[in-house]
Amino acid sequence: MYRSLAPLAVCLAALAVAMSAAAAGPSYVALGGPGVLSRDGTTRFVAVPIEAGTAIERIRVADGTVLNWTDLEGTWGIPAPTFSPRDNEGLTRDGKRLIVATAGAGSPTSFAVLGARTMQVFDRFDLEGSFAYDALSPDGSTLYLTQHVDAENINRTAMPVE
Repeated sequence: MYRSLAPLAVCLAALAVAMSAAAAGPSYVALGGPGVLSRDGTTRFVAVPIEAGTAIERIRVADGTVLNWTDLEGTWGIPAPTFSPRDNEGLTRDGKRLIVATAGAGSPTSFAVLGARTMQVFDRFDLEGSFAYDALSPDGSTLYLTQHVDAENINRTAMPVE
């Protein structure tokens, strides 16, 4: 039986990128790696670097098939304040929307709201300053952020922002 090594190569490359993204700054987003598992556990969302920016992909867990994706200019990632793919960070409770953010420190910080099935961009906004995803309210109406106020000390933050 022939098995492709492509999925393994993609996973190893994504893991290397995820480790470098985790060390890249205070954005609490991950590139590559395990991504975020959907609420029903059948798909996962992963940010993959591409030549023109980042592809946010929806992947079937059972066989690794990329079901659909959207390309975003720049370096984007999946929220990962706890670095646990089972936390469903960035997904609304109903699983219909996914929040993604630009990776690394710096200003402005950009966020996008994607349709979890279609990967269509529903909304996109920029905030002046360096912000990190913290949490999403249960109804998906409020995004909680942490503002980094000192580029020399990423642990120095302002009060939470809604």
